[in-house]
Amino acid sequence: MNNILPMVLTAAASFLVFKTQAADENSWYLGAQYNLHEIDDNSDKGLNTLGAIAGYQYNEYFGLETRFNIGTSGYYKTFYIRGSKGEYKEDIDTQVSLFIKASYPIYTALNVYALAGVAKSKHDLTIIESHNDIRPTPYIISYSESGFSYGLGLNYEVLPNFKVFIDYKILPDLKRDSLSISSLNSLSFGVNYSF
Repeated sequence: MNNILPMVLTAAASFLVFKTQAADENSWYLGAQYNLHEIDDNSDKGLNTLGAIAGYQYNEYFGLETRFNIGTSGYYKTFYIRGSKGEYKEDIDTQVSLFIKASYPIYTALNVYALAGVAKSKHDLTIIESHNDIRPTPYIISYSESGFSYGLGLNYEVLPNFKVFIDYKILPDLKRDSLSISSLNSLSFGVNYSF
């Protein structure tokens, strides 16, 4: 009887330690992010998005993450053609992405990570041209691009289960027509909460 009690206590302590480690490594998390987008087409377009994140961390090094964003700002410009005033607007409507996330701890609370996966962006272009007193009719073009996306980032655990992060991603190129191809990059700031 004297030998059984220490064995039971050792087994119970081992189980609790293993369960605590598994809870730290395998966890769901939710978050929010704000993205600043850069379009390489010789313009000063500031297309920003706000979004939500959901992910699952399989262990200390690997996870799976999905992001959904909606546009919060767009690009606007007026132009004049033969005495008629026109307006040009460009917005990101939605963005959806799915990433494999590979993390590596630098310090206790600081991780560097890489993202690789697929992303899809839907854009809206609106052109309005008014001819004197004629009521303008907007011409709206919607297009979407999807493909391989990748990036690098850092996250820092501010409080237990609460992290802040910053990452930079290369998104699929924008192909507006056969002659116009622009690269789209994104800088993200956000928070994640694990549970």
